[in-house]
Amino acid sequence: QSFEGGTVSCSVDKSTVDQLRGVSSSCGVSLFCCLLSAWFMVVSRHSGSKDVVIGTPLAGRNRSEVHSSLGYFVNSLPVRADLSAQPTFQGLLQQVQQHVLDGMSNADVPFHEIVDKLRVPRDASRTPVFQVFMSLASERDRRSQLGSSLSQVLPVAVRESMFRVSLLCVETLDGGLSLSVEHQSQIFSSATARTWISCCSHVLAIVAAQHERARIQQQQRFTSHTEQQLILAWKSTLCLGHHSVHLHDNFFDLGGTSLSVMKMLRHARQLLGFGYGVSVKDVFISETL
Repeated sequence: QSFEGGTVSCSVDKSTVDQLRGVSSSCGVSLFCCLLSAWFMVVSRHSGSKDVVIGTPLAGRNRSEVHSSLGYFVNSLPVRADLSAQPTFQGLLQQVQQHVLDGMSNADVPFHEIVDKLRVPRDASRTPVFQVFMSLASERDRRSQLGSSLSQVLPVAVRESMFRVSLLCVETLDGGLSLSVEHQSQIFSSATARTWISCCSHVLAIVAAQHERARIQQQQRFTSHTEQQLILAWKSTLCLGHHSVHLHDNFFDLGGTSLSVMKMLRHARQLLGFGYGVSVKDVFISETL
């Protein structure tokens, strides 16, 4: 397994975050569970899996005797969600909240002991139990006074990723959110990571605006502009008419050929602009949207 990776980032404005806080409050859950539920939606949609496990960190300082102790107490909490019944977002929120609370009630159990007790088969190409991660932190003032000296925290480019893909959320000082997707370059390209973070931002905007009506099966609501244009290019090239094209449909299974790839890419560039950077080789390597 290679940990070489990259990061793509975006921001969520204060107005949307305030709406997300309102969604969380009305459902009796934390903002963390709201963000985690949205990330479950994105991961399920892009992986095609309805049984998803995402890891998240625990501070490991729930006991009073370790509050003032120095040291590393962080533990990993795997959270599982079942999306097979196509729950509403509110239903998913309640499911995730319950699983998080159940996990936190056993927060003292080290993650490596869980792996050992369950006898999870070890694979050097991936981490056990979960390969997707999510965390939420609060941004502190990046400047501090040390006597007559002023210190400032500077951003550092991250070129590695512990997990295949991670969503790192930071509550910013202005009330918004900073979202970053870390990804292992061996597994996902930067373009794919940008698609993930764009979809996540899109889902959060939808949940903020209409969470009670947001359902996972309503795929058109979670489709980015780029994917919508690609769907049009596919349908036009393959003469699919009213036939639906989904995220995991295979271009060649739908009737695509080597020659039609060229036609499809030409059409896609007309719709998306000639800066659209997908080559013929990319289509043969990754045959789905």
